[in-house]
Amino acid sequence: GWAPLHDLLAEEGFLAPMTDPDLLEEVSEVPGELAGAPLKRLDPEGRPLWVASSVASFGILVNEPLLERYGLPEPRAWADLAGAEMASLLPRPAVAYSRAWASGTNTRMYQIILQAYGWEEGWSLLARLAANGRPYGGSAEAVMAVESGEVPAAIAIDFYGYEAQREFPGLRFLVPEDGTLVGGDPISLLNTSRHPEAAQAFIEWVLSEEGQRVWLEVDRLPVKREVLSERPDLLAAYDGLAGVRAVEFDWGRAAETYFSVALYFDSVMCDPHDSLVEAWRAVVRARSEGRISDEEFEELASELGRPLSWEAGGEVLEFTEEYAASINLRVRDDPEFAAELGRLWRELAEERYESIVERLSG
Repeated sequence: GWAPLHDLLAEEGFLAPMTDPDLLEEVSEVPGELAGAPLKRLDPEGRPLWVASSVASFGILVNEPLLERYGLPEPRAWADLAGAEMASLLPRPAVAYSRAWASGTNTRMYQIILQAYGWEEGWSLLARLAANGRPYGGSAEAVMAVESGEVPAAIAIDFYGYEAQREFPGLRFLVPEDGTLVGGDPISLLNTSRHPEAAQAFIEWVLSEEGQRVWLEVDRLPVKREVLSERPDLLAAYDGLAGVRAVEFDWGRAAETYFSVALYFDSVMCDPHDSLVEAWRAVVRARSEGRISDEEFEELASELGRPLSWEAGGEVLEFTEEYAASINLRVRDDPEFAAELGRLWRELAEERYESIVERLSG
């Protein structure tokens, strides 16, 4: 887990401070933060409670030769993946992503977009991104679609991207200009450890030059920059993180809506995907043919992904962030409730997409 999990363990009193002198020397060489993300946490006495061993971020993997072949601009932001330019390939997909239930990392990226753009605008962007591509079985399958030349772009966690650009000429991993999440992968010492000396010796090794080099074998960014000299590609990526726009990600909000967001994304964007694509194509085509104005285009593009509302028990419900939080644990724990709600959302989404197509063809 990232920093919030280890912070929670520290707050609950499950972590012991690191005290071994050799380990403390290694910890002192770890930067305090990168792109606003903390890379170590100290107790009131200045002793480390956890320290990051590697760094990760989320972004976009692109196939540059394929982009050039299709005459598409390089997507440098999440919003670019949702743009009308990417729709020029439809019904052929331009963007690979995963169903939310199949990939925690992809769901985290959906949440990054929702927090970077706000709940309503974020869902509108996600709908257009989903329409411009198609869902794959998991995050690895989405990356493989770019590697094979099936699609020119995919959303990805960084180490999948770095591995792909190392193995496949013409592939490149980009950190989105409109914001991403950067974080360290911490290691900590539990206060229940029966062998604290051995545990601290292991943490010391992880932070040593030998231990840090292990991350290079799996295309991960070690927390210590100096070991990156043999991997210029990863060194450039590490240095590039210092200038990224980091989203002020609220992990509490993300946890409170995680299961609801996953169910909603799959039910509204993936299950009725063909209808979503048809509606988005109709909107893009109508503007290109001069049948709607730019203002009407923006309104329809927003409507495409606007959070759904419906009647239940004599009241009108809407998929607000507050509603998503209120049902989150029930979605996780009650399969029958989740299935019924998913069916309702899918039907409502189908109706919306069909309505957009009918209005534009009338």
